[in-house]
This record gives sequence, structure tokens and C-alpha cells, in this order.
Amino acid sequence: MEVEHFYTSVQVERFKIKGKERFIMMEKRLALKRHPWKITKGQFNTTDVQEAAEAIRDIQDDLDRYLNQRYNKTEGYFEFKK
Repeated sequence: MEVEHFYTSVQVERFKIKGKERFIMMEKRLALKRHPWKITKGQFNTTDVQEAAEAIRDIQDDLDRYLNQRYNKTEGYFEFKK
């Protein structure tokens, strides 16, 4: 899978995750502690709901690890330096 981190702000981090023929756009809402992840768009297989849910949870966990490593943080916001 290819992940594009295409937007960051104080309120939200946005990602586009691309597979072979499908994609999911997700955002992490940084002000929320409970259920911060939201799928904003997507094309994914729902024939096996359990498998799809587990895959989405794994993606969220990996993105959280990425954000934690990238920002070495307790907060989810990073200001890009140009």
C-alpha cells in the first residue's frame, strides 16, 4: 500500500491510502480523544466486514505509529519548516 500524507493542521491530519485498485481517504481529528479517526472517502471490499474492519484498524495503528515517530510527540500537530 502507498500512503500519502497530504494535509496537516492543528485540527486534523489527512491521508490517502492506495492499494492495487482501491483507495481510502482518512483523517485523524486531533482535538478528539475518543474515535479520532474518520474515513472521508473510500473504495474497499465490504463482503467480509470483519476483515475490512481489522484492516482499517491496522492502518490506523500504523498511521498513529508514524505520527508518533515523526513528531516525537504527545501532541499530534507538526509545523513544517520550509
